Amino acid sequence: MISNESIENIKALIDQENEKDSNNHINYTIHESIEFLDVLIENVEGKLNTTVFRKPAAEPYILPYTSNHPRLTHSNTIYTALLRGIRLCSDVHTFDQERLNIEIALFFNGYPRNFIRRHFKEFFKNHNSSPIYQNLDEQRYKELHLQLVNESLTDDQRQLPSNQQSVTEQHKNSHTKEKPKNEKK
Repeated sequence: MISNESIENIKALIDQENEKDSNNHINYTIHESIEFLDVLIENVEGKLNTTVFRKPAAEPYILPYTSNHPRLTHSNTIYTALLRGIRLCSDVHTFDQERLNIEIALFFNGYPRNFIRRHFKEFFKNHNSSPIYQNLDEQRYKELHLQLVNESLTDDQRQLPSNQQSVTEQHKNSHTKEKPKNEKK
C-alpha cells in the first residue's frame, strides 16, 4: 500500500485488518520509497513521484542492433522504451533522465545515432509532443503522461508508427481469404 497518511494511521489500519482474519496477515515495512516491479515510487515532501526502476546490478541490455531481426523490431524497441518511460516517470525531468538512460543503452547495444534520433523525433511527433523532446515542456509532458497512462492496449496499437501499421495490415491481409460468391444461374 502506498499512502501519504501518517505512519500511525497506516499502522492502525493494517493492525485493524490483521484482526479481522487470522488466516490473512499483512506484514508491513514503512519507507520513503519502494521498488515494485519496474517502478520506483518515492514520497518527496508529501508528493508521490514515480520513475523507472532498474536493479543496480542490471546491465543496460537491449536487443543488439546487429542482431538478425527486422529493423521494425529495433524501431519498436525504441518506441516501447519511450512509451514505458513516459508512463512511469511522473515529471518531465525524471523522464529526461530516463530518456538519457534509454539513449545510453541503445548506444551500448550498437544502435546508430541517426537511427535513435530519428525514432525519438518520430515518437514525439506522432504524439504531438515535440516540445517535450526539444525543451522539456512540463505542461505538455503532464498531458502526454496522463494520456498514455490512461490508454488501453488497443489504443496503443492505433498509435503504432506508420511503418508498423502497414506491416500489421499486410499481415492481416495475408491471412484473410476472399470468400467465393455464390451466384445462382
